[in-house]
Amino acid sequence: MLIKALLAATVLSAAPAAAGLDAAAETPEAAPHQTAADALPEPSGEVDSEVVERVNAYLDNLNAVQGRFVQINPDGSAYEGEIYLDRPGKARFDYDNYPLLIVADGMTVAQRDEELETTDRVSLKSTPLYYLLKSDVNLTEDAQVEAAGTSGDSTFVTLSDPEGEFEGVLTLYFSSPSLELREWIATDALGQETRFALTDVRRASSLDPRLFTLDGDQADDRRGRR
Repeated sequence: MLIKALLAATVLSAAPAAAGLDAAAETPEAAPHQTAADALPEPSGEVDSEVVERVNAYLDNLNAVQGRFVQINPDGSAYEGEIYLDRPGKARFDYDNYPLLIVADGMTVAQRDEELETTDRVSLKSTPLYYLLKSDVNLTEDAQVEAAGTSGDSTFVTLSDPEGEFEGVLTLYFSSPSLELREWIATDALGQETRFALTDVRRASSLDPRLFTLDGDQADDRRGRR
């Protein structure tokens, strides 16, 4: 069963975690997993305004992309799948071998459990995805910038929500010196981290708008792609 508060805090950790440890143990992907996040620098707490400006410009010019993701939950379990982003406002996360679909349609983030045939929704603005998907990105106005800088081959920005709709912080990691989003870490109010690493990311000229709906035809299309 979806825990809405957890979905609002981390978006992507909710359903696999809410399914319980027994269910996670039965899922092939739900095992301790290593990604590039283990080598990522710890944000320093200092804010480099030039980095913030570069990240602003990058996000504003990020339109349609697709690729693979690895989600690592606070308990070390991991899930993989396909990701589609279509700014502004739209995203889709298809989990491999797990009856879960997450879709952002521009206003809400919907989580469908296809096995239980349930769907839960929260406001996009109450999730970390808001900072990635909103139009006209201005991080210094949209969020509280807690840290921003570059260390080695990573550039990072840590954000919090001054209005408190998203409780916790979100750290975005980019490759450096060429700026490409490669990972984000959502830390909830209890200090638990959910990592989300991207691989095989490629830009697209356009994406099928049906990807960002929850109608039955699209669900059938998704199953057909596997």
